[in-house]
Amino acid sequence: VHHIYTRNSFIPAYLNVPPTKKNHHPFNLVAVCHECHQKIHSKGIPQDFKDKMIEHNKSIAAIHFDEDLERGLQKELEKLKGKV
Repeated sequence: VHHIYTRNSFIPAYLNVPPTKKNHHPFNLVAVCHECHQKIHSKGIPQDFKDKMIEHNKSIAAIHFDEDLERGLQKELEKLKGKV
């Protein structure tokens, strides 16, 4: 998995990517093979292509990632485990 905008960089506001710790939002991630990952890190990705990749991710997203929802679900799972 590759971060389109690096873990410590600023994702432009116009892309409407919800903020997450270390830019781990699914809109900002792309799966690539090891060879391509190395090429990306050695040559970089042009800004306009990064934006297109994020827009593509948003267009195919079936579930909208929500950190609050994820935390709530995790708490409920922990409660259920305690009852078993």
